[in-house]
Amino acid sequence: MADLPDLPFLVVLYVILPRLPPKVVTQCKVVCKQWLSFLSSPEFLRLHCYFMRTSVDQKIITAGPRSCIVRSLDRESPNFNLPTNVHIPFNCQSYNLLFISSLDGMLCVCLKKTCELAVWNPLTRVYRKLSNSNGQGFYDLEYDSLGICIDSSYDYIIVHIKRIQSILTIWIYSMRQNSWSTIRCLEDTVYLGHTSTWSPGTLCGNSLYFTVCQGCRSGNETLLRFDVDSRMFSVIGFPNVCGQRVLGNLVNIRDELHLILHSGFYNLHVELWKLQTETWMKVFVYPHAVHKPVSLVSSIKYVNATGNCIEVDLMSGAVGQIDLSMNEITGFSNLPLYESLSTVIYHETIVSPDL
Repeated sequence: MADLPDLPFLVVLYVILPRLPPKVVTQCKVVCKQWLSFLSSPEFLRLHCYFMRTSVDQKIITAGPRSCIVRSLDRESPNFNLPTNVHIPFNCQSYNLLFISSLDGMLCVCLKKTCELAVWNPLTRVYRKLSNSNGQGFYDLEYDSLGICIDSSYDYIIVHIKRIQSILTIWIYSMRQNSWSTIRCLEDTVYLGHTSTWSPGTLCGNSLYFTVCQGCRSGNETLLRFDVDSRMFSVIGFPNVCGQRVLGNLVNIRDELHLILHSGFYNLHVELWKLQTETWMKVFVYPHAVHKPVSLVSSIKYVNATGNCIEVDLMSGAVGQIDLSMNEITGFSNLPLYESLSTVIYHETIVSPDL
């Protein structure tokens, strides 16, 4: 146990520093060698990421005409209307970037011209390409899906769902080992065909969740759970909802998996469900039809500061806001400021892809 005189210093290290913005943490590294060592340690990075995940100041990055543009999602922030240009380090044009997933300040990016996958931290400007001479780490924009997660040993894991001529392969990339491996494939043919559509992975707890839709027909939607530590998939059904063309978008709200369920076409009936011990419970129903087409391949992130969902359509890049308040349900509203061919929401950290 630390002596009493050491307690204030420990409070600085373990309580104050992890809550500081990443740019300030970087500046603190030059204070002394002891701080440099601590601020570079895995222990500090875990604390820092924990607080940044719930930070008010989440970011949205878009691939602009000549560079990537980072903006704050916090309307109360003094930098809300001051976007930052970020240099692209991949020797390619911004329109050749596709942002697929994000976790702890790191973006999983597809370089569309070469189909290569890379992990990139726009703040630290460090990146790592995942492609190799064995054909691993290449992403098919039409048939593949992907999610990024972290296991109990604090190793960042990328789950790459790849389909080639109705053959499904599940590739697992370990950031720590810098290597690819495969795991047992799902055998049900509903997941294999080219007519099925996979959503991006949504991280909640120690699992990644994927929705799979077979041909956009009602009754053919399935939720798959990937347990990060056991490296195994399991099947979870959708809520029992009768309607035409039921689609669902996953969202992590306070570390609980929710499903925003849409039925109909342009006049959408929208419901919010919550998963509890593999049983779906209806949270609320939007009182009015929503006049907006919704894509299954949308990526939805929860914004703690406002109580809203921010939805990014991965096909068009359009971004919309969904009010999740049970008292004031306003439905969808557009955020035209962020429209782009490639957009993703993330929070800044100093975690480096070059672990």
